[in-house]
Amino acid sequence: MKKFALVLSLSLGLLTQRSHANTTPGAVLEPLKTSVSNELVAATNTAEPDKKLVSALNKSITFLDRATDSDLAADLKLFSQVSASLGKVDGSDNLDASVSNVFEAYLEFVWTATVGSSNRLQNAFASKTRTSAEKNIALVFRYLTDANGLQDMVAAAKLLSKAGTKWAVADALVERALDAPAPKAGFTAQVTGAVSTTVKPDAVVANELSAGNVYIIATDVLLKAPYGQRVVTLTMLNLVAGNNTLTIGIGGVDAGFANNIAGGDAYGADSGTITVNYNPASHSVSGTFSFTGAGGNAPGTSVTVTGSFSGAYGTP
Repeated sequence: MKKFALVLSLSLGLLTQRSHANTTPGAVLEPLKTSVSNELVAATNTAEPDKKLVSALNKSITFLDRATDSDLAADLKLFSQVSASLGKVDGSDNLDASVSNVFEAYLEFVWTATVGSSNRLQNAFASKTRTSAEKNIALVFRYLTDANGLQDMVAAAKLLSKAGTKWAVADALVERALDAPAPKAGFTAQVTGAVSTTVKPDAVVANELSAGNVYIIATDVLLKAPYGQRVVTLTMLNLVAGNNTLTIGIGGVDAGFANNIAGGDAYGADSGTITVNYNPASHSVSGTFSFTGAGGNAPGTSVTVTGSFSGAYGTP
């Protein structure tokens, strides 16, 4: 059992179609334990038992006896240890199918659990903890994909165990992220170029025109010279729950700056990006933006506008 020809009947893209909701992590190992026990009986009922094989089988049963009912990471580690033990000896080929079945079942188990963690994370506000959870979830998916592609079962089981440990970390971070408070509401923008100013709006209107389509109008009222208003607008379309990076000018995404004072001008965005965390559960958005726009009345002039926003949105 030093090397397996690992061929799975499931592709990773189909794993979420089945669920082990009624199966505990430890129960996945039960069929393998039965197979190892049967193999041990056969190995010892010979005139000259293979001592290395018998030892590996006994060690494997010791590991399998430690299976839990709830600790996925711990049971994946046990499976990795069993695979390593059996992989060191010849004569364990009869267990190839049983080990491969367990690998496939655990691959699905961890994939489904990670998808669930990722889905729950979409309800969390933007925070460092959420970002950390997202990075760990991405690592789990990478480990699972890599493990699925390995031909060496010992190496594949070891990487699968690593994925399970990382999932436990990610899921704990998801829980912490869900407990994080909403970011402090606010809006600010720095304008440079033809106009140099900081926009600190007196009023911010944020509305969702339809699901996933949010616009923001931030108005800074000037009550002393030069009097007037400075307005920043953001149009964010086709948002999905979680983090979004939008390119201005694509798919109706837009932004602009209006310097509504005597001799002022309006600057529609020519290029730029909006990074936004969209949380439909709490009806809130938060993020940053940066765009450049040319003056509508004064050719050759332009501004660059950068800033951030956070807060709840309503419906018009």
